[in-house]
Amino acid sequence: MQSEWCRKLTGYISLGVIIISWVSQAEFSEYLEKNGSGSEFNHPFYIVWMNHSCMSFFFILAALKVKCLGTQGEGTARNTSIRVYLQASGLSMKTYVQSALALGFLYLIPNYLWFLCLGMDVSVGIVTAIFNTSAAAAYIFSAVFLKEQLDWKKNIGVGFSVLGAFLSSKATNAADMFNPAALWTLLAATLYGLWEVLYKKYAVKNTTTPLLLMFILGSYGLVHL
Repeated sequence: MQSEWCRKLTGYISLGVIIISWVSQAEFSEYLEKNGSGSEFNHPFYIVWMNHSCMSFFFILAALKVKCLGTQGEGTARNTSIRVYLQASGLSMKTYVQSALALGFLYLIPNYLWFLCLGMDVSVGIVTAIFNTSAAAAYIFSAVFLKEQLDWKKNIGVGFSVLGAFLSSKATNAADMFNPAALWTLLAATLYGLWEVLYKKYAVKNTTTPLLLMFILGSYGLVHL
């Protein structure tokens, strides 16, 4: 009875915190945009950094759920240890921390490069178009790390997506596509595509439980914070 009550309470608290978190982020971001003119905090990267850092709440909620419920109902003995829970999911604490840090920073770097390039002498359309080529990078990396088969249908699809991104940028001349900002953006797109594939390979698998996913997302938030 107590376990059922604890489970429901934890679920309601988790849902409430998630809703409050996302609404607060949106409201605070809108406040900065409307009232923060001239402030160092009225900056796109700061707002995105804040939103990503708030993913730390997922880690706290997951830890509370493990402490309250253990791993009951997931095929392992009841416990209240995060370390034991991770081991039951096939992860040692060392592997989990290393993966969280590596994937977290790999997620942060392309986002930082993206906003860095926006401040350079290049149009937003060019930066956006080049960053959208991350789909092509992910496609190539998926063949390398996930052993996915390349076929002509996928090749055509990726080709059209990249071509469409560049056509939508309305570049005035070829020089716009080969300046330092464009090259840095291409690196950001490549790293983002790499992150997507490594995230799929090492973080989200067919056996990944929602609770473990909350730990992973929360770790990303801690890395950003």
